[in-house]
Amino acid sequence: GETLRSPSVVLLMIGNSATSVAQTTSAAVGCLIQMMINGAMVAPQSVERHPQFNGRAIQARQQSIDLALVRLPDTADGAPAFLSAAPPPTAGAAISAHGFGLTDERRAASTGQYRRSDLVVAAPYGIGKILVWAQRANGSGGGCQGDSGGPMRNASGAVVAIISWSTGHNGAQCGHYTQGILVAPHRPWIDKTLARWGAQTQWR
Repeated sequence: GETLRSPSVVLLMIGNSATSVAQTTSAAVGCLIQMMINGAMVAPQSVERHPQFNGRAIQARQQSIDLALVRLPDTADGAPAFLSAAPPPTAGAAISAHGFGLTDERRAASTGQYRRSDLVVAAPYGIGKILVWAQRANGSGGGCQGDSGGPMRNASGAVVAIISWSTGHNGAQCGHYTQGILVAPHRPWIDKTLARWGAQTQWR
């Protein structure tokens, strides 16, 4: 997830097949989330799922925006992030993926260490309006299981997307494409929610 601005707010991926920094479940009251902050579980003050989130999207083969904003206690630590308001990046543009996922999908113990993958934007289905795909310039590496919810940043450091998925070659789940949910198309929802919480972020 990405901390936006004090009061502490995190933008993260939720639901469906997400494996992210939060443990999420659906309940009658909404999305129940616990987050690990500095080694301790912290209960959020507020949770706002994207209005187009669809918990049955995979089964129904429907579109879903798997994002949530989570307001943490004011005592939670986190560096502010800048979000990208720019149009979707074009094929070949530099983009980096950040996360704590597996470095070797064959070894569960290889998770938990921060890593950065320097990638380039790919366009296997054309330039998307909701999603961005990226891969290493040499065609290998990238995100893996456990990276979901982490940021994808452009060359200036602004968050372009939130990692949602990765895939590999020959049935592998890592090592080929890293997919992220673009944040710019959801600026109205992000800004409106943050304003209601007395928070703000910076776009560039």
